[in-house]
Amino acid sequence: MKNFGFFSGNPMELLPELDKEKHVPRFQNTMVLIDHFFKVKSVGTVALGFVLGGQVEKHQKLICSYADKEVQVRSIQVQDEDQESAQSGVRVGLALKNIDSDELERGMFLSDTPFQYLSSFNGKLEISPFSKLNVDEVQEIFVSDEMRYQRGMVDKSSVQLEKPILKIKNTLVVSTPNRSPRIFGRIRIG
Repeated sequence: MKNFGFFSGNPMELLPELDKEKHVPRFQNTMVLIDHFFKVKSVGTVALGFVLGGQVEKHQKLICSYADKEVQVRSIQVQDEDQESAQSGVRVGLALKNIDSDELERGMFLSDTPFQYLSSFNGKLEISPFSKLNVDEVQEIFVSDEMRYQRGMVDKSSVQLEKPILKIKNTLVVSTPNRSPRIFGRIRIG
C-alpha cells in the first residue's frame, strides 16, 4: 500500500476525501454480477446485483451466463428509483425479459459480449505463503470466478473441472475443503 494515512476524526469528515477517489471499472464492457433474484407479479423476473463494468441501459440486450440466453432489460432501479441507465460501481435492480427466475442462480453474470467457459486448462498454481500445502501434493481443488465454485483435479499445471466455469479474468482463486486455511492460493490461466 502506498500513500495512505490515519484518520481519527468524525467519519462524516471523510466524505470529501472519498469523493476525490476515482472509480475504476473492473471491465470495459457491460458486466453485471447477479447476487439475488425473484419474480414480481406485475413486473416479471427481477435480478439484483452490481454493475462491474460499462453501463447498463433500459431496453439493452444482454447475455446471461451459464444459461447462455439473450435477455432484455425492461427497467432499471437504483435505490428504489427508476433510471434510464446505471454506471459501473452501482447496485441495481433489473427487470428482465426472456428469462424466468427459476433459470437464474447466484453468481451469474449479464454482459453485452459472449462468455467463454473453461472445463480444462493449463495454468501456474501459486500457493499462498500462509498455506502449508506443497504443489506436488495438491490433487482435488475448488476454483472460483467471483461467486461460483467448481470442483476439479489438478496435476502439476493441468486442471480438469467437473463442470465448466466462466472465464472472466486470467486468475482464479483455489481452495480445498480438507485443509486450513481453505483458500490456499490462485491459479493463473496460461
